[in-house]
Amino acid sequence: MRYAVLLAVVLLAVAFWGNYPRSYEVRRVLDGDTLQLSDGRTIRIHGIDAPESGQSYGEKATAALAPLEGHRVKVQPVETDRYGRTVAKLFYEGEDIGLLMIRAGFAWHYAKYDSSRDYAGAEREAREARRGLWADPSPVPPWEWRETR
Repeated sequence: MRYAVLLAVVLLAVAFWGNYPRSYEVRRVLDGDTLQLSDGRTIRIHGIDAPESGQSYGEKATAALAPLEGHRVKVQPVETDRYGRTVAKLFYEGEDIGLLMIRAGFAWHYAKYDSSRDYAGAEREAREARRGLWADPSPVPPWEWRETR
């Protein structure tokens, strides 16, 4: 029994510390929802889907993240995607980067993979205000756009 309790405590500690945000420098922004860290890892921002580079508003979404290059961000891993990228929540100076991207109209809330009410509300507000990509009368979600390629 004592060993079972000890094992449970160790497993909980590993699970907790494994998802604890760690700080890394952003080496390069690849697009509006993907960047490369100083340790070489490619990170996909959890809960958002930004327009692709060949898509309307894709370059603007990428440019919105570009100021992060050379700065430290906190990375809180959520999962690994099918391409081997770490999918993570990102924070800069305490601000949730995914939430900021949605709020500014640079990305959709990727509700298929995230149930955040904050993200859903931010998208709703951006749509109503016709901010960013929502200024387009009929923006095409990236997941639909990728299907046609």
